[in-house]
Amino acid sequence: DNLTALAQTKGRPTEVLIFHGEQDEVIPVAMGRRLAASRPDLTRFIAVPGARHNDVFELAGHDLRAAMNAP
Repeated sequence: DNLTALAQTKGRPTEVLIFHGEQDEVIPVAMGRRLAASRPDLTRFIAVPGARHNDVFELAGHDLRAAMNAP
């Protein structure tokens, strides 16, 4: 339950990156958007154009690594 887990991060100084394929056939991109919207103070949502469920890293790996290494 990602909504519950995200709610439990309250008060922790962190940022949650949500990379989601716009063409995800397993988990609709709307679910990722709703998850991010539930904690806009904590999350950054990145939609990956053309990505399906299993190729987000293949299509956006560079961006994902850059986001994780950003200060």
